[in-house]
Amino acid sequence: MKVKRMEQIVWQQVFSNYHNLNYNLDKPQRLCFLHNTEGDQLRLEMTNQYDEQPLIVDRLRISGNAHFEQAVTVTSEGMATFNIPAFSKIWTDTVSFPIHAGKPLYVEITVHNQKGTINTLASSLDHHLVEVLDYEDDIQQNFYFGITTIQAETSSKMTIGFFGDSLTNQGYFSNQVATMLYEEYPNEVTTFNAGISGNRLLLAGNSESEWNESFGPAGVERFKVDVLEKSPQLVVSMIGINDLFHPGAGCPENELPTADALIKAIKKLSEVCSERGILFVPMTITPFKGAVNREISSWNPIKEAIRSTVNDFIRSYPHCIDIAARIEQTDDVASLQGLYDCGDHLHFSPDGAVVIGTAVFNVLKPLIDSAIKMEI
Repeated sequence: MKVKRMEQIVWQQVFSNYHNLNYNLDKPQRLCFLHNTEGDQLRLEMTNQYDEQPLIVDRLRISGNAHFEQAVTVTSEGMATFNIPAFSKIWTDTVSFPIHAGKPLYVEITVHNQKGTINTLASSLDHHLVEVLDYEDDIQQNFYFGITTIQAETSSKMTIGFFGDSLTNQGYFSNQVATMLYEEYPNEVTTFNAGISGNRLLLAGNSESEWNESFGPAGVERFKVDVLEKSPQLVVSMIGINDLFHPGAGCPENELPTADALIKAIKKLSEVCSERGILFVPMTITPFKGAVNREISSWNPIKEAIRSTVNDFIRSYPHCIDIAARIEQTDDVASLQGLYDCGDHLHFSPDGAVVIGTAVFNVLKPLIDSAIKMEI
């Protein structure tokens, strides 16, 4: 039987506007991507979507090793040096280059613009799927520019999207899930990360924080572009905590939503997935008692009551992952257990996220087994 071949995501990450970092473009950036794809025809999607000046790509190379031996130059419209217009994304030409599931792909990019810094960045605190090489500080280690998508012509695969806020964007739990999936299903499953730190489900960023511009548009509004247009077969969604966390602590208190408003938005995500035949896997909103934003307590009993009501609704979904119940304290369900708390009472610790990711994998595995069996 002839294997169906098509363009598939090898790696993809949503970018944001990190103007406050003044990220300097004074050196080439080398990236290492771990993926789960066999293919020999690649193209890259390049982004400059939050910058008011064109980004000039001086050189873009891909390689199968970190020393860039036998590297291949990637072009745009046949040119080795090319521009990404202001506020835009472009695709490169397709290049012949073999990649193998479980083997890293290395990319080197040298760019410049008139101002010498760039706003358009992606970030990840976990470096299993994407790692910046030769960094000089934490900013260079955890933020990267230029490449938002890698695609390859390959056999048909199950694509899984992770949608959410910083808990997803940081990569601690989502990369753990992806890594386990890649080991269990070589060349059969691929993933992408559509998490944005600070993102809210109902409203765009409206905070006093210097990070506000990076919080992105409302999750319910960006879901189509950031998730649906990537054509996933399954979406893991964990979003809503910032809708509770921010109001009254950095953004207007009157932006605190009702439980009904959050439930309506979650229903909308589920419905648009159902319309497209996408399996929607929601995760419950995790505890955050004790968390502080801009030196103001971000938790109160009213917010906790909303979280509880919304989580009761999320638990009604047949494929819900009730992660909140797993990681909350037994004697105080509003608080994270110590294992899972990075120290700010909101975000996951790296070790705790491995446990969370393993739990998510165990829920997804029978769903994926069933989907793959139906394809055979």
